[in-house]
Amino acid sequence: MWTFIYLISFIIAIIANILCLPFLVRILAEKNIIFTLVKEGTAVAIMGTGDSGFQRLLSCFRGKTLNAKTWDVEDAVTTEETWLQWGIKFFGLSGVRYLGIPGMQSIHRYKFKWNSLLQSDQTGAENAGGIYFKPHDEWLTCVLLQEDVYYARVESAEDADMVPLDVDVTLRIQIVNPYKALFQAQEWLEMTFAIVIPSLRRFISTKSWKNLSGDLDQHEQDYRDSIQIYLDNMKNNYGVEVIKFHIIRVKPGGASAADYEAAATKAFKATNEAKSICILAEAERDRIGKVYGKIKEFDELGQIIRRLESLEKAAAGPGNIIIAAPELMALASSVMQIGQQRPTPTPTTQTQNQGG
Repeated sequence: MWTFIYLISFIIAIIANILCLPFLVRILAEKNIIFTLVKEGTAVAIMGTGDSGFQRLLSCFRGKTLNAKTWDVEDAVTTEETWLQWGIKFFGLSGVRYLGIPGMQSIHRYKFKWNSLLQSDQTGAENAGGIYFKPHDEWLTCVLLQEDVYYARVESAEDADMVPLDVDVTLRIQIVNPYKALFQAQEWLEMTFAIVIPSLRRFISTKSWKNLSGDLDQHEQDYRDSIQIYLDNMKNNYGVEVIKFHIIRVKPGGASAADYEAAATKAFKATNEAKSICILAEAERDRIGKVYGKIKEFDELGQIIRRLESLEKAAAGPGNIIIAAPELMALASSVMQIGQQRPTPTPTTQTQNQGG
């Protein structure tokens, strides 16, 4: 009897320990003891004691895996899910990875600076003339494998007319080899911008502000084509792929920025005003052609009607309107002449009408 009770108690204890094991692993992973927790879309570099030397990389990126020899990001081979994989997912341990013996391995930490765009003026945001961004300067333990957007401003870049321009740009970047990005470049983002910004200044110096403010998509493509060889070098040697280069805005910069913008606004208004005048003149020309064409068809009667309409509008105007007597006498004389020219009915016609 007691043997059976002991057996049942032993089985219950084993089941309880198994059920508690995932929670214990999770706690240890959060404290980087034996296990570590890798966030989705990132990779973590495992080093020797005290960050003494690189050992391996751990990643968690759905649909992607790391080549164990080159550390390139590759598409994962799709296979049927095993019971172990199902159990890991069921207990919420998908991001848990084995770290190593406590005190013998550590996670690589590095300092990283970048600017992220914001939708509005939020806490800690900086305002770049209507473009909001947040500067970051943090110690990180992982490298992002997902695509991300990084913001930068090129200040006082002179165009072909020596006008200083501030150019706001973004780079959409993806790390395709985290080992190269972390250990073959001092700071991979700083190195990327060290290529992009000076070359962008040279590109702007060959264009005018008016031209740059036009077809931005074409300028983006032309600029990217001019530095494509350097971008390929960044991808192959440092594992950093620039997927998209985007010009957000081009505007005058420096101390004379307000003067340049005021002059441009004035020129814009003058151009629009000239266009409006041309449109109104064209419409008035068509109206005159139609109105006076009809007046010409009615000869003297049409002219009299037009003069009467003008007098009517003048009388409706503000203030005292004085109409000269000769004008009225001329109108009366014209009406009498038209009346005399009209044929009068003959007696024969009247008799026939009465007889009818």
